[in-house]
Amino acid sequence: VVERYGVFDKLFVGSSPQTTDKQPRAIFSRHAGGTYEIPLFPDGANGWRFRFSPDSPGRWTWRIQSDDAQLNGKTGVFT
Repeated sequence: VVERYGVFDKLFVGSSPQTTDKQPRAIFSRHAGGTYEIPLFPDGANGWRFRFSPDSPGRWTWRIQSDDAQLNGKTGVFT
């Protein structure tokens, strides 16, 4: 559970920040429609992280889009 305007913070381990062709992105979809797309940022040797602040209550889904096979396609849900 994430409060409205709270921060949802997630860390992922990928192959390496230096080996990706494009910066990984997180795509967030809200229950009432609409999406947000934000870049992940490097965090450590093989880490990637996002921080997201939902602007409305309800169910949110997210997925990662990346050239790195260890990151691409990861998904999740929060309210």
